[in-house]
Amino acid sequence: MKPRDSGQPIAALAGTLAARLRAWATEMGTDEATASLVAKAAQAALIATDDGDVCIPLARALDRQDPSELTRERNALLGSGLVVTPEDTRTAPLVLDAEDRLYLARYFDYERRLAQRLNAALSVPPAPLPPDETRRLASELSTLTIGQRLAIGLALMRRFTVVSGGPGTGKTTSVAHLLASLLRTHPQLRIRLAAPTGKAAARMTEALQRGIQRIDASLRDRLPRTATTVHRLLGFLPGGAFRHHAEQRLPVDVLIVDEASMLDLALATHLFEAIPDTARLILLGDRDQLEAVESGAVFAQLCESQGLTESTRKTLATLCGVEPESLPAARPDELLPDSVAFLTESKRFEGDSPIGKLATAIRTADIGTTLALLASAPNQVLRHIDADSRDLPAEAYKLILEHLNPYLEAALAARSNMRSAFDAFARFRVLAATREGARGVAGLNARMEKHARNLIGASAIGAWYAGRPVLVTRNDPQLSIYNGDIGLTLPDESGELHVWFETETGQYRRIPTAQLPAHETAFAMTVHKAQGSEFDHVIVILPNQTNSRVIGRELLYTAVTRARSSVTVCATDEVVRHAVNQRSTRAGGLAARLREQRAKSSESGKS
Repeated sequence: MKPRDSGQPIAALAGTLAARLRAWATEMGTDEATASLVAKAAQAALIATDDGDVCIPLARALDRQDPSELTRERNALLGSGLVVTPEDTRTAPLVLDAEDRLYLARYFDYERRLAQRLNAALSVPPAPLPPDETRRLASELSTLTIGQRLAIGLALMRRFTVVSGGPGTGKTTSVAHLLASLLRTHPQLRIRLAAPTGKAAARMTEALQRGIQRIDASLRDRLPRTATTVHRLLGFLPGGAFRHHAEQRLPVDVLIVDEASMLDLALATHLFEAIPDTARLILLGDRDQLEAVESGAVFAQLCESQGLTESTRKTLATLCGVEPESLPAARPDELLPDSVAFLTESKRFEGDSPIGKLATAIRTADIGTTLALLASAPNQVLRHIDADSRDLPAEAYKLILEHLNPYLEAALAARSNMRSAFDAFARFRVLAATREGARGVAGLNARMEKHARNLIGASAIGAWYAGRPVLVTRNDPQLSIYNGDIGLTLPDESGELHVWFETETGQYRRIPTAQLPAHETAFAMTVHKAQGSEFDHVIVILPNQTNSRVIGRELLYTAVTRARSSVTVCATDEVVRHAVNQRSTRAGGLAARLREQRAKSSESGKS
């Protein structure tokens, strides 16, 4: 987890770390100038992880532009004993690689371990399909898109595959066909499905249930019926460890992880290390969505490789129904050849869908089309509220209440119909870019909560009232509740309030309010927290200024694509223009670690 999860502000943690390393450096006999340099570097590296980076360029960490000065200070850091290079066998709190990326040692270790597991997964391909299954599959997949056929073919040929595609591009349909093919030739395969959050896991389950209807009836009963969270899959334990790890692997032959763009570096490393060497791992996601809340952009970095070697293109050409030359060729320096497939044809946003057009315009940085589509609103699908004020515009609040009231009414009647309350809550969500202020999650939740309390009157008990949605913010393995899970406060048959959670099998379990781990009210959510979810109606609230670092293309694209039926964007044209122009980039060196690992393997082979 990132340091901020300790409850301390990141600035305080960074200051504490800097002071400790300064004192440590002094104890080791370094001069005051070098000790101060170490402290400054460590402080910058820690703050960078809070911004989602895995590392920080040394020049930025030290605020240096003069090359000769930077060289001198680099040498001073490496001579301090507290900063080492990747080749150094000593341990130290900071690592500086050959391209001047500065890491906290823990994050460098995660990155190197992940590279090791990636190389291992790519080194030994699985056995090829029998010829009769290849012919059968080619016929079966004839109705799918070229991208889907390519994804299925790669997943059959490799132990590790990445499939990236936006909403409705057929990722889950591809998975259903892939699993059916594997089960025809290996009937006893142990298959697991997972996602980073409970909501994403539930959506994956629903989508797969629809997808398997196209599969041979004799195979349907062998396909997995539910997905779980990655934390549950790995067996999260008190204290942050996992039951399954490099020394105790998961009992699985095929693992498919949906919404993989939400995997941070640490969780991705733990997951890869827990996978048996002989198992297949398929990551599904959308490279254009927001990265993980924690440090790292693993999925996006993996998607930078998309080429195919000549032999793979020839093998896949028949399955895809195309000429080999039409498939993307691997570059000479390709890091993950034959491992990545992109799906681009969306069936969720077809034809003249305004949401689909808006999402495409944002994703492709087409500012003119983005603003033109919003300017054509209002209609039944798109609505644009352009209000240049710090407060929430009255028009937006009125629209929020129109969608919120049906859920509150269903919550009050939940003791007779629990499903209706959950369904009503799932239909609508307010998504904000920031946490603080009237247009942030805190301010929005405060107004909506006040309205809810007024509506239910005397039924409220302290902090609890019928209809209060809560977002869990801390893992509790004993209760099997994890960060990101959403529960609804609803009455039981006797009228007593509990927080209810939907299980992976579609049932409901209740937790007494007093036992609930750390949580927050969740009428409104950050866009980050909404990843892996879909709602009929979405209202996106952005700040009225462009100086927020969180506002960017990925955030707006992710927010808009959470909507199935209608989306309202509450933001000025200036803020929208800024968001579409601003692309998120996170510092990391996974590609460099992969090259290092391959160089080591090559040297080992020669010796």
